[in-house]
Amino acid sequence: MLITTVTTLGIRCPECGALEFHNLSRFALSGRGKLQISCSCGAFLLGVVSRPPGSLLVANTLRVL
Repeated sequence: MLITTVTTLGIRCPECGALEFHNLSRFALSGRGKLQISCSCGAFLLGVVSRPPGSLLVANTLRVL
């Protein structure tokens, strides 16, 4: 049995207005603990931080450092 571990996120850039699609893997946070998604224009779109036990903090207004 195969389990899908990737989902697609669509988000509009507040700077340039472009609609961007990003593939997010369930395993993208393993090891790093954080993920930052930026627009092709360079603007920050979304930050995701892993918080134990098994929860996520999602921010679309703050940069993940």
